[in-house]
Amino acid sequence: HAVLTSFLWSIPFLGKLETMNKSAVVEQYLKARWRVLAPETPVLQDASAIASMRIAIMSQSDLSVVDLFRSLPAMDRQTLSVEMARTGCPNQRYSTTPSIGGGPAFLIYYGPALLQKNVDSPRCFRAALRTLAEVMRVARVMWPLSKGPEAEGSVVTILVAELKTQTIDIVLGIARSEEEGRWVLVRHNDREGAVEFRKDVPDVQLDVDPRMEALNFLHCIHIHSADESEDPHATTQSLEDNYASDGSSPRGEGFPET
Repeated sequence: HAVLTSFLWSIPFLGKLETMNKSAVVEQYLKARWRVLAPETPVLQDASAIASMRIAIMSQSDLSVVDLFRSLPAMDRQTLSVEMARTGCPNQRYSTTPSIGGGPAFLIYYGPALLQKNVDSPRCFRAALRTLAEVMRVARVMWPLSKGPEAEGSVVTILVAELKTQTIDIVLGIARSEEEGRWVLVRHNDREGAVEFRKDVPDVQLDVDPRMEALNFLHCIHIHSADESEDPHATTQSLEDNYASDGSSPRGEGFPET
């Protein structure tokens, strides 16, 4: 019922496409939904505004989820803020993030379901957000950031259905050792990938297979301060080294076309 109501509520915005570009319409829709969700709270205008509004709408919850997002360690918070601000439309930017360009953008399929599954527990919701950040961070390695209209207009769909089967603490708990298995991001082609739990992936395969990257979810259920800039892949590197101001990642090496 809630999904249908939201869908019907959004229909009038489609008519705005006659006079506005897609990203402007999306931003206007996000702000309108925010005013319904939090009528006494001004619409956010900082660099995390788009991510904050999208997370609130995806989770179908209240402003408490935005507080949880903004309490994340700096690395996770910036990853979500940057990646969720990519429009997937060439030469289009959101007004609060005019410097965030390039592509491809990421569509996390079942991302809203993952957040909604964990929304009743602040600890689990925070862990779910950190899990999404890890997926996006590794996805940026496998689909390196490129410039230009063609790259900005492309979208990669990442399927995370396996992460939404139960609450996140239970899902992540099934891989407590590499002997039991591990979570990996698999690149199916240039525009599709999926998070999968594999029991048959040795380290040597990860080293030689460019279409598979390990996901480090162990840190996601730990409690950290909001000021912590921990990178779960390389803890000695600074936040700036791991994520440039435009969201590019120095870890990406490029992949063959498929």
